[in-house]
Amino acid sequence: MNLAKTPKQHLVHKVFTSIVERYELLNTILSLGQDRYWRMAVAKIADLKSGQMAIDLCTGTGSLAIELVRHIDSGKEDALSVIGIDFCHEMLLKAREKLNNPRYKGRVEFVNGLAEDIPFDDNTFDCATIAFGLRNVESIQQTFSQMQRVVKPGGKIISLELVVPSSKFIQCFYYPYLKWILPNIGRLISKKEIPYQYLSDSISGFMSAGELANIMTLSGLENIRWHNLSGGVAAIHVGYKGSPITPNPLPEAAGV
Repeated sequence: MNLAKTPKQHLVHKVFTSIVERYELLNTILSLGQDRYWRMAVAKIADLKSGQMAIDLCTGTGSLAIELVRHIDSGKEDALSVIGIDFCHEMLLKAREKLNNPRYKGRVEFVNGLAEDIPFDDNTFDCATIAFGLRNVESIQQTFSQMQRVVKPGGKIISLELVVPSSKFIQCFYYPYLKWILPNIGRLISKKEIPYQYLSDSISGFMSAGELANIMTLSGLENIRWHNLSGGVAAIHVGYKGSPITPNPLPEAAGV
């Protein structure tokens, strides 16, 4: 089902529908091979326990949702722990292929839905995550507000996103990479130009980690912290719905 309503949503839907088969490879290219380690770091921060539930927005092909499940030490292998939502049906079809693995079947569910209008009740989840999706939503503040709505009091809201690098030195290399190298790699891989040019532009035109933290504050989240990754080309932000129940520090992760 195509839930796109606005011009941006239609554009984003068109872009991601066209790169479904290359999406995971694209994330590896965009992150210079670090995306797997970044998702592992998010899963460590989420720190889900047996019996808890998380929702992963803009789940795409489900990589973060699967990573969250992998980190749960659960005696009940068939207990539903993570729901991934995305408004691109084609992405979800790809994500559901991963449920053929008996380790994840019954523990992850993928649902068609918009990040700005999450189709679940208030106070449902212990944690809400989003990875590489904020650049593509219609409203970042509305997305954070929705994440806050569906998590329980004290619950975590975690974002993993490509941001403006804090280091001027890193910027000297990263922006030429985004402007020239990434689109050319995309053309070689898929013979298509528009999707990769859009992704390049969406990253180079995004905000800093500090600016993103300010939006989280405006959305009503509390105790906001962030951790820069790989020289600041990405960041993990963590906020809470009210005071955190377990305010543990952000852990380090290999490769970040």
